Amino acid sequence: MRINLKEYEEESFPHDPQKQIVSELIIQLRSYINAPINELNAALPQLEALEKQCQDFDAMHGKPKISYIMEILAALHMEQKNERDIDQFKDDEESLFWKMVMVFKEKFKKSKL
Repeated sequence: MRINLKEYEEESFPHDPQKQIVSELIIQLRSYINAPINELNAALPQLEALEKQCQDFDAMHGKPKISYIMEILAALHMEQKNERDIDQFKDDEESLFWKMVMVFKEKFKKSKL
């Protein structure tokens, strides 16, 4: 299962307690993504309790067991990777722009001579 982070972060789900819990897990895991490991370890029992509630909802509806914490962490990792790739692309694009400016600057200087 792939969790779409934006799907859970853009709504409040007043009539769907399971989606509310998944949304809360995403918010909390996102807040711990750059925190020291000891803070994450301290929060883990609470996070696992939320995950268990989601798994209980799934079991009641005959759905397979999902490791929500791992799925959300994987989605957060992909999100960060995509953001880094976009930043790298922007840096490469800017670098190319300035290289082109320098080439044209040199060409302009030579044409004046």
